[in-house]
Amino acid sequence: MPFWLQLIACINPLTYAIEIIRHVNIIGQISWHNNIIITKYFTINIEGGIIILLIVNIISFVIIKKVLQYKYN
Repeated sequence: MPFWLQLIACINPLTYAIEIIRHVNIIGQISWHNNIIITKYFTINIEGGIIILLIVNIISFVIIKKVLQYKYN
């Protein structure tokens, strides 16, 4: 994959979920320190992928809460 496309894919949180599922299906076990995304400048393991997904979820809940409060007040 070209470098510029790797950067765009790494911004998408769905990439992390898909790579974790793909890794578990291929390997058959969860090892927190296995690398799932390897690029020129950084690598992400399963633990890092789950942390990224949790942070995105928390940010999404906070934004949605503020939008709903604004809309219904």
